[in-house]
Amino acid sequence: MEVSVSAALGHIQTFMHPQAVITDDASREDGFFTKAIRAKAFEIGRSVIELPKDASESLMWITRLDSGSLAAWQTTYVDILIHAPPDSSGSLLRLLKSIEAADYFGHRRPHLTIELPTDIDPPTRAYLEKLTWPPLDWSGAPHASQVTLRHRVPRTSGSPEEASLRHVESFYPARPADSHVLVLSPQIELSPLYFHFLMYYLLVYKYSSSASQYFQMSSLMGLSLELPYMHLNDTTGFSPPTTVRKSKDDGTEAPSPFLWQAPNSNAALYFGDKWIEFHSFLTSRTALDPTKQPSRRKSISEIYPAWLEYLQELMRARGYTLLYPNFPSSSSNHDAIATLHYELYHPPEEFSQPKPTSTISAPIPTLDPKTETFVTDPSIHRPKHKESRPLTSNLNSLLPPRSTSSLIQDPSDIPLLSHEGNEIDLEILETTADAFANHFRRQVGLCPAFHEPAIEPMKADDLFCDRDEDLPKEPVVQDGDVVRQSEFEAHLNRQGGGKGEEKGEGKEKGKGKVEDKKVGDKEEKSKGLEKSEDEGRRIKDEKIENNAKEKAKEEKTGRKESKKAEKAEAAEEKPRGW
Repeated sequence: MEVSVSAALGHIQTFMHPQAVITDDASREDGFFTKAIRAKAFEIGRSVIELPKDASESLMWITRLDSGSLAAWQTTYVDILIHAPPDSSGSLLRLLKSIEAADYFGHRRPHLTIELPTDIDPPTRAYLEKLTWPPLDWSGAPHASQVTLRHRVPRTSGSPEEASLRHVESFYPARPADSHVLVLSPQIELSPLYFHFLMYYLLVYKYSSSASQYFQMSSLMGLSLELPYMHLNDTTGFSPPTTVRKSKDDGTEAPSPFLWQAPNSNAALYFGDKWIEFHSFLTSRTALDPTKQPSRRKSISEIYPAWLEYLQELMRARGYTLLYPNFPSSSSNHDAIATLHYELYHPPEEFSQPKPTSTISAPIPTLDPKTETFVTDPSIHRPKHKESRPLTSNLNSLLPPRSTSSLIQDPSDIPLLSHEGNEIDLEILETTADAFANHFRRQVGLCPAFHEPAIEPMKADDLFCDRDEDLPKEPVVQDGDVVRQSEFEAHLNRQGGGKGEEKGEGKEKGKGKVEDKKVGDKEEKSKGLEKSEDEGRRIKDEKIENNAKEKAKEEKTGRKESKKAEKAEAAEEKPRGW
């Protein structure tokens, strides 16, 4: 029977090319059927979706997914990352219990990583000793633990830079396209349906055919499960956009999700490729000399962890955004996917003790400190945050209505907010991102003004330069023309391999080799150091050619002198013969 089922699925694959196979739960199917379907689907590289008993009610959202989303059903991995501060057993246990009580509808359980403080509370230790994740399968299937505990040895958390590095390095995706990290704060309590909500938005906005049609979705860094009520400075209230989306089926309206250029540390999923880029950014950012960096006031309150400030820098330089949910006003104060509690709040360790002297990083940069008004004000007390209860009923009430045949609306129709919360469009987002990236390269990355290298996927090296390599200075302008400085000329000679000046063969020549350029030549500036290599090669070729011409000229002059000498000797000999 297994052979027959396997052969049948093989024929279906040959003629129909399905992207996923949907079956009933294994408990409701014959054993040979389930075994054969799983084996053959794995062989041909197709996802198997086994629907639970109550799928007609709890999994109605699966009918919204297209073939691209369904194909990624089994290849998507989610890791949960939790940082537990000292004396936080109450909030940590509440979060862990909400994770255990959630409905995973037969899907693979997320891997769980918990960062523990130096001193572990007795209640936390007792709970972790009994924690079995994922739950045991009483059918006798082998069990593999999906829990990783990271215990910090030093009693102090160190500087904000060290705390940021320790937190970010806790996760690194093995498969950037399919492995993602869900960052959770201990103050969060998750809804039993949080994984439904997470998988729906992940499959739609990351893997669906509709998402791949819009290049703007490549700037999406992740998904937030929380709708914040305060800006990141924690002194300004936040109101979500009022844009509504109308259903094409029954005409009902609901608030549209929105894109915001602001990171989230309470409950947010970050895509694997973007997290790798954050690793690259943080590696270079924390290696800078703090004495060479400009200073500014923090724009993110110290009630949030320090790594959030660095992530906002990357998001502003790249134009990245997070997708935030926007729940109906009738349910915003009652139902939520992630509820934030503050009755057991503990500030981040890096900000709850005397700040040690940093040895590896620098202050945060700014475009213009005089006009940068969106900063935190420690003199203002943090207002009371609103709390809502976790959603326990049907998820469909919180999903946005489908306004078109496409799974997602055109990104140009999705409300887009800057890091300050102002509504902007995609063009403004790209322009401000380019401006911030250029200023960041000069002020923080120690790059010359005309240095604009190509951006590599999952890397942030283009935002930083190594001054030890003696990069050339920016060209100076005199009388409407660009004149290269001596340091820049020396760099060109090194790039082109010329040694004329070292041998003393024409300093004047070296000055005349560099092309004069008109002011405002944007094309020349954009090429930067790449064109300097061409100029260096041209200089070298010109030197070789000039040397050859001089040598030929000398040989020609020598021949002329020898002929004159012969004529003079002949003229002197004639009178003697007469």
